[in-house]
Amino acid sequence: MPRAHPPPHLDGRFLTAVREGNHHGIRFPDGSLHRLDRCLHTVDSVLSTAMPTATALDSSPFWNLLDSTDDGYADAVYAGKLAKSTVNAINHTVAATDGMHRAMQSIVRWQRFYRDTPSVFQAYSSGDALKAQADGRTAIFMGFQGIDPLEGDLNMIEAYHSMGLRFLQPTYQRRTLAGEGCGEPTAGSVGLSSFGRDLVGICNDLGIVLDISHVGERTSLDIIERSAKPVIATHSAARGLVDCVRNKTDREITALAETGGVIGIAGKSLFLTPEYATKGSTLDDYLRHIDYICSLAGDDVVAIGTDISDERRYTPEMLRKFGEAYPEIPLGGDTFRAEIANTRDIPTPADTKNILAELTARGYGPDTIDKIKGRNAHRACAANF
Repeated sequence: MPRAHPPPHLDGRFLTAVREGNHHGIRFPDGSLHRLDRCLHTVDSVLSTAMPTATALDSSPFWNLLDSTDDGYADAVYAGKLAKSTVNAINHTVAATDGMHRAMQSIVRWQRFYRDTPSVFQAYSSGDALKAQADGRTAIFMGFQGIDPLEGDLNMIEAYHSMGLRFLQPTYQRRTLAGEGCGEPTAGSVGLSSFGRDLVGICNDLGIVLDISHVGERTSLDIIERSAKPVIATHSAARGLVDCVRNKTDREITALAETGGVIGIAGKSLFLTPEYATKGSTLDDYLRHIDYICSLAGDDVVAIGTDISDERRYTPEMLRKFGEAYPEIPLGGDTFRAEIANTRDIPTPADTKNILAELTARGYGPDTIDKIKGRNAHRACAANF
């Protein structure tokens, strides 16, 4: 497809003039230049990405915006599940509430897996997702869920970026130096800190996606407003359907949609149905959240972000400890069964493709399915890296 050319009033000279402060004598109200630059960046990314209109289900790379398998399962069994899934690109959590030393250990172990496994490779740019699609492989982008690996030093973002970090979540449930986690009682009122504002700017400059999945509402809205690039909630669902602190409010979803951002729907029973503890969840529950968000904000904002690890990880002990650490998102307990923690029809990383079949059965058209499958995620990621 030939590259599109911007109209004369949006050519490179105008963009450069705005960004370098040469406004030809025009006076702009406070804050409007930041918003204008963000709009222009979105125009740039759309013109440069040139994603085709979907005519078939295989027209865009298949994205899973979150796989949280830990390094204890970096093996051939896990690699086989990724291959079976047919997913072309994933954001892979390599560290969360870990200090620098533990994060470095995880990065080294995962990079060894990426290097030694023919069916996957470590990815650094959005073009790698297209390469993986062409080759029938999986491009794996590294992500952090939380900023504990920084140990308070913003300079470490650049160091981790050089190792391949492409997704960064400023909080994980709890308050951090950057802002308020979604598990805090003041999540709706406490916003981005000065440290957090600097973090947003650094991530924008380096090309790291800001992930607001475990971030409080007010901080999330501040990040969306401040970021010059699209923001992603990689693994969440709609709070308008299920009142869970991990789900995103209508305000957050609408703000993402208005700025080119995306929300990946997670395959977690807790997020999808109030009856999660006794019945678990199904793909019907999963698609109810897609239906809701499409109705609320359109089909350009929805994506897949299962947050499903290799199922060997989900032992009763692991779920119990998680529930004790984060009681606001109870995943464990004496009567809770590990097998219903994840959506019944996508219990492992190998089963992600089942979502596409269910979308077809639900009556979604090829263009919308392509957007949910990967076009939306790819567009938002391409605007960042």
